[in-house]
Amino acid sequence: MEEKYPLLKTRIQSTIIDSVVIIIMLAITANIIDYFPETTETARMLLFVIVVVLYEPICVAYACTLGNYISKIRVRSAEDTSKRINLFQAIYRYPIKALLGIISFFTINVNPRKRAIHDMLTGSVVIEL
Repeated sequence: MEEKYPLLKTRIQSTIIDSVVIIIMLAITANIIDYFPETTETARMLLFVIVVVLYEPICVAYACTLGNYISKIRVRSAEDTSKRINLFQAIYRYPIKALLGIISFFTINVNPRKRAIHDMLTGSVVIEL
C-alpha cells in the first residue's frame, strides 16, 4: 500500500489544535491546584512540565494527539510506517519540534515523504489515514 503524507496546512492545523488542548489542560490543572493552597511552587512547576512536555510524546508513542486524531494523521516510524515511534523517540522529537518551531516545517514541501526537520532527526514520518 502506498503511503499518503499530509500537507503542511494539515500538520499546522494539528499543531494548533494540540496547542489549544495544552492551554485547556493547563487551565484545568491551575484550577485544581487552587483547591490545594499548600501546594509548593515546585509541585506547581512539575505539573506544568508534565502537561506541556509529556502530552505530545505520550500521546504520539501510544496512540495519537487530539490534533492528530481530528486531522486524521499519525506519527510513525520512518523505517516501518505500520509501527509507532517509541516513547524515547517521541520525547526526543518534541523539544526539537518546539525549538525549531515553524522553521522545522520548511522542509515538508521539498521532501518526497513530507518530513519536517524534527522528523528527519528522530526517524519519524507523519502519514495520513
